[in-house]
Amino acid sequence: ACALSARSLDKADVTLVGNSLYGAIGILQSPPATFTRWNVANNTGLKNIGASIAAAGTVAFPFMDDAEILTLTGNTAVTAVSQLRAGQSGTLIATHATPGAWTAGATIGNTFTPVQNVPLHWVFDGTKLYAR
Repeated sequence: ACALSARSLDKADVTLVGNSLYGAIGILQSPPATFTRWNVANNTGLKNIGASIAAAGTVAFPFMDDAEILTLTGNTAVTAVSQLRAGQSGTLIATHATPGAWTAGATIGNTFTPVQNVPLHWVFDGTKLYAR
C-alpha cells in the first residue's frame, strides 16, 4: 500500500512510509519547494529524502523524520543551525557552484565548506552539528 497525501497545492504535508516501491520512482526524489513537510522513510527501493534547504546565516532544517539526503541551495555562509534533535544525521548535498562555508560556533561543531554535488555526512549531537 502506498499512502501519499497533500493538504493543498501551496503548503503540503507528504508522508510516504513503509512501502515497497519499484519501477519509475524518480518523481519522489525531490519535493516541490512549497511543501512544508516531506517525510519519505523506511520504503524498500527508495532512500529517505528530505526537502531542500536554503543557505542562510542560520539554516533551519526542515521538520523531518531522519531524512538521509538533504539538498542545500544558495551560497550564503552559515554560522548556526536550528530545528535538529539529538542523534539526527544525514547527507547534505550542496547544489550551488560555490556554496558558503559553515563556521564553527554555538550550534556548529567544526568549520567546513561543502563542495557542489559532493555528499557531506553530518550528525547532530544535541548541541552541535558535525560534518565531514
